[in-house]
Amino acid sequence: METQVIIVGAGITGIRVAQVLQSAGIDYRLLDAETVPGGRVKTNFTNGYTLDHGFQIINTAYPEFDNCGINLQELNLKPYASGAKLFFNGKPNTLADPFREKNALFSSLFSPHAGIKDLWLTYKLRRRLSNTALQSLFDQNTQSTADFLKDFGFSQTFIQRFFKPFYSGIFLERELQTPAAMFAFVFSMFDRGYAALPQGGMCALPAMMCSKLPAEKVLLGHKVLQIETGAVVTDSHLRINAPFILLATGTSVMNETGRSNWNGNHSASVLYYGIDTDLGLGRYIGLNAGGDGKVNLISIPSNVQASYAPEGKKLLSVSLWPGLTATEQNAHAMLKEVEKMVGQSINGEFLGCFNIPAALPKLDMLQYEPQIGHPAEGIWCGGDFSAYPSLNAALRAGTLLAERVLQS
Repeated sequence: METQVIIVGAGITGIRVAQVLQSAGIDYRLLDAETVPGGRVKTNFTNGYTLDHGFQIINTAYPEFDNCGINLQELNLKPYASGAKLFFNGKPNTLADPFREKNALFSSLFSPHAGIKDLWLTYKLRRRLSNTALQSLFDQNTQSTADFLKDFGFSQTFIQRFFKPFYSGIFLERELQTPAAMFAFVFSMFDRGYAALPQGGMCALPAMMCSKLPAEKVLLGHKVLQIETGAVVTDSHLRINAPFILLATGTSVMNETGRSNWNGNHSASVLYYGIDTDLGLGRYIGLNAGGDGKVNLISIPSNVQASYAPEGKKLLSVSLWPGLTATEQNAHAMLKEVEKMVGQSINGEFLGCFNIPAALPKLDMLQYEPQIGHPAEGIWCGGDFSAYPSLNAALRAGTLLAERVLQS
C-alpha cells in the first residue's frame, strides 16, 4: 500500500494529525493496534454502566478545543460542581467556589480544613493566574508544586487535606513533586472552565473526532511491528510505504524524542461499583482528607452525566492513591474503606476495575509548546509527553506534527 503519510497511534494526538492532513488534502493512513480510537482515553460499557479507564474529565477551558475547531456541544457535556467534599474522620465538609456554588458559601467560609488566610490566598492566586498568559505559567519549572504551595503561604492543614488528595488525583503522584508549572496550568483551567463528562463516556471525544475522517484511512486493529525509513509493517502482514512517518504512540516512542526529562510513567487505578444512593456527594468529588488507607478520591459520575448508570442506579468511582493496584480480590476491602471514609454503609455491586500503568508521562521539566522529535529521516514523533500531560498538549502536538509534513 502506498500513501503520503503514515500516522502510528490513534490517540488524541494521532487523530488530530489526521484531521489537519485531511483538511490539507494530504493522503494518509492512521494506524492503531486497538480496535477503537482514543489511546489512553478509553471507556468500557458493562450492564448499562459507563466505565472510563481512570478518573478522566474534559476541561472546557482548554484553548486547543477552539483552535482545533472541536465543537464540545456535540458531546453534550455536563459539569462537575466546582469544588470538593472533604471527608475527615467520617464527616463531610463542602469546600467550593462561592462564585459558582453559592449554596456552599457558608460551609466553605467556615471549613475546618481551610482558614480565612487560605481562602484569601486562593482568591489571590486566582486573580494572579487569570491575568497571566498560559505560556508564561510554564516559567515556574524550577519549583515543585508542594514547595510552591508552602511558599505561597497556604497552611499545612489546607495543603494536606485539600491540595494533596485533589491534585494527587490529577498528577498521579502523592507528594506533589510535579513542577509548579503544571499546578498553575491546571488551577487556571479549573478557574476558567469546568471539569465535565461527555454523554457516552470519555471515549466519545476521540470517537467524535475520528468520525469526521474517511473510514478507509483509519486502520484500527493493526499493530505496527516494524518501522523503517519510508515504510511500516503490521502484524497483519500489511506493508505501507510513505515518505513521512509520524509517531504519536506515547510511551513506546518517548525515548525516540531525545528528550532527557522523560522519567517513565505515572500509573492510575480505579474501581467501579453500582450503588443505590449517591452518598450525599451530588456533583462533587469526595476527597480522603485524612490521607489514611488506600482510597484517594471518590465520585458519582452518574450524578454528573446520567448516561453513566442505568435508571434507578448510581455509579460509584473509587480512585486509589497513586502507585497502588486495584483488583477484584481487594474490591470488597476498598468499598469498606469508602464506607469508613463517608461514615455510612453502602450496598454496592462490584462492576470492574482498571489499572493503567502508563496513565501519564512522568516529566521532570515542562514546556507549553510541544517539542517535536526527529529521530530519523522522514520520521517525527510527539504527544503530550513532549510538553505536559494534558488533552490540550496532545491536541497541540498533533497540529505541530502535521505541520512538519506540510512544511516539507
